[in-house]
Amino acid sequence: MTVRVALALALLLPACSAKDAGAPSKLNREQRTAADALGEAQNGVDAKAAGGGAAADAPAVPPKAGEAKPEASRVVIYTATLALYVDSIPAVETALPALLDRFGAYLGESSVSRYGGSARLGHWVIRVPAERYRELLTGLSGLGTVQSTQSKAEDVTAAFVDLSGRLATQQALASRLTAILAQQTGKLAEVLEVERELARVRGGIEQIEGQLRLMKNQAALSTITLDTYERHDFEALPDEPTLVDRVQWAWRESLHAAVSFVKGALVLGVRVVPWVPILAAIGFALRALKRFWSRRRARARATKS
Repeated sequence: MTVRVALALALLLPACSAKDAGAPSKLNREQRTAADALGEAQNGVDAKAAGGGAAADAPAVPPKAGEAKPEASRVVIYTATLALYVDSIPAVETALPALLDRFGAYLGESSVSRYGGSARLGHWVIRVPAERYRELLTGLSGLGTVQSTQSKAEDVTAAFVDLSGRLATQQALASRLTAILAQQTGKLAEVLEVERELARVRGGIEQIEGQLRLMKNQAALSTITLDTYERHDFEALPDEPTLVDRVQWAWRESLHAAVSFVKGALVLGVRVVPWVPILAAIGFALRALKRFWSRRRARARATKS
């Protein structure tokens, strides 16, 4: 490694020797100044980690009743998956825009599908400000009967603070390399080597900044995945069902399954009907071909004998 690159990496080394301190040159003064700047940047990062300065950029979600209030410095990513039975998918599609506007949310992904004439399935991925996350989840639950719900809170504070510290270090190193490059009067090979090192450091800075932006975005906007199943005449069990409730519910479910089976069988029969003549023609052709080859082999045997 060249002298210039070694000088850049001197940011991470101890102070100069006593001899250099006694008669400091312009170059040694620059080293100490850059090292002091790096130390200040790192101290700033440590202060933010202790006091929540960097992590406080991402909003926290208000706790539920009875929960302890979270620290403002926490960076938490909230996600949820909600599955509903609904009477009509179009009705859900009509109600969603007003509900999303009410909570400042928007759709990131949506799809409605139907297979073989069966009930429709709806799928939506919703992004909502973290502070309105729980309210929107409650509002979406009112669109139908809840089949299942899952929620997750991922605390990424440690990773966020670590990345912030690495970013400060890389930015200080980039500043030092830029200063060295501006003062460079040596050989072209040395200049190119410093430029390559600077490009590498800047690439690392861009990568870290991208990761921090992603974390901030995910913490600021929570994600709710809504899956809906169109099921007519569906009745859910009460919260505390009795034996009679369970028997009635089991009978309705079994009857519904039987009706669905009969309907499916009828649909399958209708689908097969157009193929019957084609399959019959293919079977007739194969049988005629088999007879033809059987007669030909019989004639060949008779000729040999």
